[in-house]
Amino acid sequence: MFNLTDYKFEKPYYRQGKFLELFSISLATLKRYMEEWVNNGNNLQDMGHLNIIGFRETCWEPKTFLNWLIENKLEAPVKYDYELSEQKKLAQNVINIPKKQQQLKGVQ
Repeated sequence: MFNLTDYKFEKPYYRQGKFLELFSISLATLKRYMEEWVNNGNNLQDMGHLNIIGFRETCWEPKTFLNWLIENKLEAPVKYDYELSEQKKLAQNVINIPKKQQQLKGVQ
């Protein structure tokens, strides 16, 4: 198996719609992650959040988000069963990123 932290994405940033497809997460989940992060006094840029002038849709830097996701969601200790379930689902989504990227590449 390859090392995901060294994975090369096709683009340096993705518009939020494609980004959600690539990471196989819902908008509600992403918003929850963002809210938790900001409520803990952190900056959304640490997650890979980009506001690019001239784009209506928020953009995301996938490499930064992947590293954030691994560090803060996949490697975080769990207290409850639902957290463990979410962690397993995220791990599967992360493993499938190369496959998802190929699918998105074919759609364009």
